[in-house]
Amino acid sequence: FQLNGEEIKQEEKIWYFDINNEKADKKLKSNAAHRKIPINQALVDVGFLEFVNQRQLENQNSRLFPDSTMALDGYYSSNFSKKYSRFLREIGIKKKKLSFHSYRHTFEDALRAAQVDHYVMNALQGHASGDMSDRYGSGYPIKVLNDAVQKIEYPGIKLRK
Repeated sequence: FQLNGEEIKQEEKIWYFDINNEKADKKLKSNAAHRKIPINQALVDVGFLEFVNQRQLENQNSRLFPDSTMALDGYYSSNFSKKYSRFLREIGIKKKKLSFHSYRHTFEDALRAAQVDHYVMNALQGHASGDMSDRYGSGYPIKVLNDAVQKIEYPGIKLRK
């Protein structure tokens, strides 16, 4: 919810989310949270890049989701998460372990189902493994991350443009 249009970038012809805390209103939970997440082709196919372009035309420095307000804890996602839980209750599908954060778990499950290497999964999710190797190097090349993200499938979900 804190992403700006300028943080949708391209490297080696691969579109990705640049997750960072380079602006004063941005906050990440850890150093590992700073990362590049390639955009799955299914999102590109349904017009995500056109959405980004439209937001940038409206206001170049604007967040992609400007209706989300920053909560007292400093995160844009907190208020939305509460609204999302209320929405789930209103439509009658709220369960104890079903929340907005469930999407992170679904992403992890999809990576696991695609047999993505555990270390690559950690890099995509912004998790530090705790290994000494986390302290060195610059992470995975964008192509390796992209190969992993493009393997993700959600059987039964049909995206339309």
